[in-house]
Amino acid sequence: MTNEQLEQCKTCLHRKKGTFEADEICSITDFTPTDGEACPKYVLKPVPALLSTNKLEALKPNANRAKYVMIAILVVMFLDLITAISEYFQYNLLLDLKDGIYVSDEMITNNDLRKQVIAIFYTIAFITSAVFFIMWFRRAYYNLSIRTENTYYGEGWAAGSWFLPIISLFRPYQIMKELDEDTSELLSKATKQEVDTNSFIIGTWWTLWILINYFGQTLIKRLLQGESINDFINLTVLDMVNSCLGIPLALITYFMIKNYANKEAALVTEENRKPETPTETAF
Repeated sequence: MTNEQLEQCKTCLHRKKGTFEADEICSITDFTPTDGEACPKYVLKPVPALLSTNKLEALKPNANRAKYVMIAILVVMFLDLITAISEYFQYNLLLDLKDGIYVSDEMITNNDLRKQVIAIFYTIAFITSAVFFIMWFRRAYYNLSIRTENTYYGEGWAAGSWFLPIISLFRPYQIMKELDEDTSELLSKATKQEVDTNSFIIGTWWTLWILINYFGQTLIKRLLQGESINDFINLTVLDMVNSCLGIPLALITYFMIKNYANKEAALVTEENRKPETPTETAF
């Protein structure tokens, strides 16, 4: 494949997402043209740099949603830290029980009460952050669909994909990656400057999310099967690990949303910028 053909592939609707090399096969058509051969599957991807007035009016504001979800995520991160500390206290208490060291009923009651209170606050904060995130996520994908007219999935997938078995393991990641790549491309065309994608942070975000979900399922199974003091010690250790993983996940999610919100705001600024009109010459 020649450099000219590669550059054409980068403008194709069927192009492979992200960066790719000349020897890589198209991700949609499974076609690799030889030197000088025209690709029969080529379809120009429409990516307007600026929107028409009617499309600008169709866009919906998303800045406040981004702000609310970032605040909620920081609250969840704080509660993850509190939970990890609480589980450490319980871990020491369980070790004392295992070693035969005297532990009063009051200490056990206080430990259980502390865990219950933290769990209630954490559940409220997590559900709130999840609702805010999905609202922001769906609005961002809706706005992208207005701007490009060819998002891979419908707007509803940005919300519904989180709740479907199997699909929830990869579809939200695909949508977030599409949001970042296409918005970066739109902003690059609008500003005539290269805008970097956020692929590393998005990949790390999704890896941690899947890992924490695995730990969560393991915790539930262990909780249902736990009978001995050793079972509860192991369960407490797993809960500590899960909470500790939640801290970097919250930070990465915060910066991922902030990065995208900044791109979206910059794109809105460019779209609302009126093009300069040439001055008429008087005769």
